[in-house]
Amino acid sequence: MGEIEAPDEIISKLKMMSPATIDRKLKHQREYLHLLRSKRGPRPGYLLKQKIPIRLTQWDTSLLGYLETDLVCHCGSSTSGEYINTVSTTEIYSGWWEGEAIMGKSQEYTFQALKEERRRSHFQWKGFRLR
Repeated sequence: MGEIEAPDEIISKLKMMSPATIDRKLKHQREYLHLLRSKRGPRPGYLLKQKIPIRLTQWDTSLLGYLETDLVCHCGSSTSGEYINTVSTTEIYSGWWEGEAIMGKSQEYTFQALKEERRRSHFQWKGFRLR
């Protein structure tokens, strides 16, 4: 699943094509996808970072409760269209990891996922850093 079916003649031509030729042929598509990405607006999490205190100095990683989180995209090679993201949160001292799947990258869904991860955790969150 996920493979493109093509006639043997086309497959043979693709195998003989140099990387430079492939780059040249895909130039227009890359430019188009770049334009789509640049029209997305503010970065995800911008407003969320304004509402949650973030520790900017080194943490005492010998204490439980300091976390880092990141948004992991499951979009393949293109960020156009809708796709699932994982709000991935790791507690630094213990290595505890929690993930919550969300559709898209909205701050509302990200915040709801973080609240759900916090509800499930067995320790108090002392510090939090968005990556």
